[in-house]
Amino acid sequence: MNDFIPQVLELARDLQAHAPSANQDPKDWMKKADDFADICMPRGQLAPQLFTGISLRDQGDFVRHIKAIKAAAGSYNSGLRTNIDEGLTFIVKTLGRETQVEAKPVFSVSSIPALASRLSPVQRKLFDEVWNYFVASGKPFPFRSLPRIVGKQSIEEALRGLNGGLIYETTEQGDRCFKLTMYGAFLTSYGAVLAALLVRLLDLVKELYESDTFIKLIDRALVMNKLELSPADAQLLVKLLNLGLPRGMPVHLASWGNDGNTWTISITDDVISLYRSDDTVAYLDERLSAGYRPDEPYSYDERLRRDLQRDAAAMNALPGLDVMSHRRSLLQVPSYVSELRLEELRKISNPSFDCTRLICMCEELNECAARQNAHSVIMLTRAILDHVAPVFGFKKFKEVASNYAGGGESFRKSIERLENHSRKVADRLLHMPIRDKEVAPTMEEVSCAAELETMLAELCRRMK
Repeated sequence: MNDFIPQVLELARDLQAHAPSANQDPKDWMKKADDFADICMPRGQLAPQLFTGISLRDQGDFVRHIKAIKAAAGSYNSGLRTNIDEGLTFIVKTLGRETQVEAKPVFSVSSIPALASRLSPVQRKLFDEVWNYFVASGKPFPFRSLPRIVGKQSIEEALRGLNGGLIYETTEQGDRCFKLTMYGAFLTSYGAVLAALLVRLLDLVKELYESDTFIKLIDRALVMNKLELSPADAQLLVKLLNLGLPRGMPVHLASWGNDGNTWTISITDDVISLYRSDDTVAYLDERLSAGYRPDEPYSYDERLRRDLQRDAAAMNALPGLDVMSHRRSLLQVPSYVSELRLEELRKISNPSFDCTRLICMCEELNECAARQNAHSVIMLTRAILDHVAPVFGFKKFKEVASNYAGGGESFRKSIERLENHSRKVADRLLHMPIRDKEVAPTMEEVSCAAELETMLAELCRRMK
């Protein structure tokens, strides 16, 4: 692998990260995109390093996207902005795949010290602060606290070279936050301890499975006793599991209490592959490498943009749909229910409440909001509120708004607004008979996104 391809990949990602918003002048950014196209295709020919480094299967599409970027950027026509975005998405995906092919395995227990050493002093401090805050509070690290660590430099400068596979931006009740992934936790000062704890847990699970093939759950007391863990080590282990393990791992956190003293671990059918493995560390390395996503953006907005572009591209097969126009409209609309909140719901395993229909309704709500389907948005909002009331200990959401005291005063006011506004608007739009003159509802009229996000955050907390 020549050094040119990783550098081109970094330039493409940098262009994506600094893409102007709808109200910003795009000319300077388009000039940089024009320069980027010249680097990839000097004098109209694919750079030799790219010609030898990209598979023949992708070279034709790669060239077409570079030419599209060149034409759009050179014209300084903001109406052609989508051509640049699409081209960069393809280039990042293609070059990311080529670099990963050469770099496998990309993450392993033995590689943790080397990967941690690549972090800058500021990044090492940031990772430790984010991890310590999560261990102490169970919450993501507040965006507002970042200047205390990174000083006056921008977030982009502080996180340069990092990716969403290690650390990512999220939201907590409407506030911007940062959270480590399991991979990021391994790069903290506790990394070696965390890796050792996970290996020991896997060895224990293999041992328990050999004596009882039907074992499905183990609790804190059993783990601490068998592994002879201190309370501090037990807390580190459960916090690591709380971040989520790669797909295919035989264990995941099934439930846990806010005090950290009660938790259970579920053992899945994937324990069979662990049982067949003679080397637990090699087994873990294989799954760490398979699950690591170095091309994942850390920015919430960039992940949303990527996901919406992917969804819009999938609609090309729908007859009569103006995909380009539809995609532009989608990119201007934030996710109504955050993808990170949906991700959190999908990970919940609660014996009393099944989130399957709730997740489905939230996904449909996002689709309807992206298409500005106001009637559908308010109807789904009411359906969600009626659906979730039992999680809070009541039969109707009206009772939740009036009586639930678990989320504090600000939460109570938020769900009161959610209940009162959504019910009045929904009742009017659902039950008002036709009149001689009508006005179509707008998204501004039916939107309760902030209050709904607050409610779902508390719901997730309770179900854990």
